[in-house]
Amino acid sequence: MKRFKINTKLLGVVCIGLVLFCCERVEYDIPDSSNKVVFGEISIDTVERNSITVNYQIKSIGDNILINHGMACSLDPGMRNRIKEFHSLNGVGEFKITLKSLECNTEYYLAPYVSFKNGLEVLGDAIPVKTEPY
Repeated sequence: MKRFKINTKLLGVVCIGLVLFCCERVEYDIPDSSNKVVFGEISIDTVERNSITVNYQIKSIGDNILINHGMACSLDPGMRNRIKEFHSLNGVGEFKITLKSLECNTEYYLAPYVSFKNGLEVLGDAIPVKTEPY
């Protein structure tokens, strides 16, 4: 009976090569200086107990293919655990949106966002807004 000696270095290289070959490569078209997203002003139109109406601007989306845009809302200034309200496929311009079903007397952080076909989402700067007390 013959014994075979396994070359562990060769086996390791083959395994790594197989893993790398089988993984899908995903690339995103990250906006650069010629293809960047530019948000304009955000202004609060009305604040009520359970809703906030916001005006916002999208000045440029570069050559990206837009899926939607709107206003993200969160209790966290870091904008984690967001509630999103969105408009349809309008491109650049000025927009008004009403965020509804909010808790009264609560501080929310609002930021405009755009979502693109390539999976990229770009979030603008957040501003704090407190709903009216009950």
